[in-house]
Amino acid sequence: MLVRIIAQLVGAMLAFVLLNWFIKAAPEAGQQAQMLGPQAPSLPVLKDTIIKGKEWFMLVAELLGAIVFGLFVAKSKTTNLTTKAITYGSAMFVALLLTGSLLQFTGGGMAVVNPAIALALQPFSGKDWVWVSAIYLVFPLIGGGLGYALARLKSEK
Repeated sequence: MLVRIIAQLVGAMLAFVLLNWFIKAAPEAGQQAQMLGPQAPSLPVLKDTIIKGKEWFMLVAELLGAIVFGLFVAKSKTTNLTTKAITYGSAMFVALLLTGSLLQFTGGGMAVVNPAIALALQPFSGKDWVWVSAIYLVFPLIGGGLGYALARLKSEK
């Protein structure tokens, strides 16, 4: 289990490095293009997604998305790698769809659900690092554990 968590973290960091490399390789927008609005591409930063006064709602939205993801993963009984990949991908899609839909009620925010991806998006910069850490790192882990526990509890009956 620990190996999978480390693999997730390393994969997210490598994805961050690769994406940063692509963004830095993008050509500068010309003067005419800048007048139309597009600027140089940049990575999203999680601290910029926190909406003042809506932190608890964002926390619950990420928690619910992680619970759904944990339920899907725990209910997957297949050993076929293709079926497992489709199941996990679908689970992440549904979790992100739910979380993103709930976050739209706050007026924005970013649905992440996966703490490894959240780590790659620079969560510890700025003064809101406590909320960012709770919303995007701690509570998705708790939600995944709760979803897994709910699935196991339901299967024991």
